[in-house]
Amino acid sequence: MKKRLKLICTMLITSAVMLNLSGCWDSRELNTIGIVSGVGLDKATTPDDIEMTVQIANVSGEQQSSSMMSSQSSSNGTASTGGSNFFNAKDTGPDVLSILHKLTHAYSRKLYFSHNDLIILGEDLAKEGVRDSLDFFARSYEPRLTAYIFVAKGKAADVFDVQPNFEKITAAEITMLMNDPVGSIDKNVVQVSDLLVGLISETTSAVAPMIEVKEQSGKKQIYVSGLAVFKKDKLVGELSAMESRGYKWVKSNIEYSALKVDIEGETAEIIVTSSKGKITPQINDDGSVKIKVEITAEGSLDSQTGTVNLAELKNAKLLKKATESVIKKEVETTINKTRELDADIFGFGDSIYQRHAREWKTLKPQWDQIYKNIEVDIDVKVELVGSGRIAKPLSPEKE
Repeated sequence: MKKRLKLICTMLITSAVMLNLSGCWDSRELNTIGIVSGVGLDKATTPDDIEMTVQIANVSGEQQSSSMMSSQSSSNGTASTGGSNFFNAKDTGPDVLSILHKLTHAYSRKLYFSHNDLIILGEDLAKEGVRDSLDFFARSYEPRLTAYIFVAKGKAADVFDVQPNFEKITAAEITMLMNDPVGSIDKNVVQVSDLLVGLISETTSAVAPMIEVKEQSGKKQIYVSGLAVFKKDKLVGELSAMESRGYKWVKSNIEYSALKVDIEGETAEIIVTSSKGKITPQINDDGSVKIKVEITAEGSLDSQTGTVNLAELKNAKLLKKATESVIKKEVETTINKTRELDADIFGFGDSIYQRHAREWKTLKPQWDQIYKNIEVDIDVKVELVGSGRIAKPLSPEKE
């Protein structure tokens, strides 16, 4: 009896293990799908249409078959090894879903969006409005809401035609660029979910980093710099690299980034190792609104010009004040620029709603006008620790 029971238990366990090894019920083989790594959305030449570019990775590393490529609707992407690592499929239609349906008649594989890393919006399309174009990516279960999103200076399709320097596909190169924390002060990382939140907010304006293609030594190179500013779902302006830093001081953590500071007739470069911004709204007795912005940062002296010893105590204090002044000036400049654009990118309105919901009911209808004249108190505190491997500049000591 015991042997029989043991045999039955063994058979049940074996059956359970075999069922688990059978794989997922909805799994798909790699040779049946086209893995999308990047998506570009542009305004089409035909009225009321958009043009979509999808960069498809060749996971096998072999030349794509003719059934998956068309000289009229795709462009080869070859790495320095000479192998075909990706191609760009393009088509037009009134919306994303319509274009995807058209592509099923041109390509033998179903486009798979679960590994898509980024979406790039063309400048002309962004000016007209992006709400309808992004509906598919917000509604469908397959695309990632964590994908990075950009606005291209010019056409999004042109970005995907650039050959990558290090990675096998262009989309991966851009993703790695944004993942690198070095230089984070000049790179505002925005995900699809962040932009969507901005689009549905009644007061906070959405932003997205600008991406462009430049010629360098006869070769096309991708650059990410500045911020695109939206009002509702339309592109209304752009922040420079310095102005986008002002935004990031307030909204995001910064690490391992260089900041240039002028002091004592010399130039010093501060490496910011960490920072944090905090927004606190205040309602005055007369009903007026005041926003307090507190920024704390830590860094060290990374390099300098001239012979002044900036690590010396009295000069270190001056360097600290100069660094705080630079940060405060960048934030002030950015706030003034967004007032001109009539775009509350910092979320000052939402911060008032969260802390003063009753008063917000009165402020909300006239928030655009209030924002243009709102009092903002900026307090910056910087702690500088260390000056690298040397304490003094590379110059002879005076006797």
